[in-house]
Amino acid sequence: MNEIKFQMTRATANAAPALRAIAEAKHDDDIGNPFGGVAMYFLLKSTADKHVQKRLDSMLEQLGEYVASDVKRAVDIGAYLERIHIPHLDLIKAKKI
Repeated sequence: MNEIKFQMTRATANAAPALRAIAEAKHDDDIGNPFGGVAMYFLLKSTADKHVQKRLDSMLEQLGEYVASDVKRAVDIGAYLERIHIPHLDLIKAKKI
C-alpha cells in the first residue's frame, strides 16, 4: 500500500505541481500533509468542469472555422469531412448542439 501511495503522490506531483504545492502548503517535506491526497482529489475535481467547458468552447470554435473555411481544393475529402464530423459528434454528445 505504501508503494501505491508513493507512486500516486509522485504522479499527482508531476501532473499538477501547482495543485500539489497548494495541498502540501505549510507542511514539512519529510512528513507531508496527511490529507494531501484528499486535498489533491478535491482540487482536481473542482477544476475539472472548467477544463471540460474550455474543451467544448474550443471544439465549437474549431467547428465554426472548419464550416466557414473556403475550400478551393481538398486532397483527401474523407479526412476533411472527418475533421468536421468528429467534433460535431462530440458536441452532440455533450448536448451543446
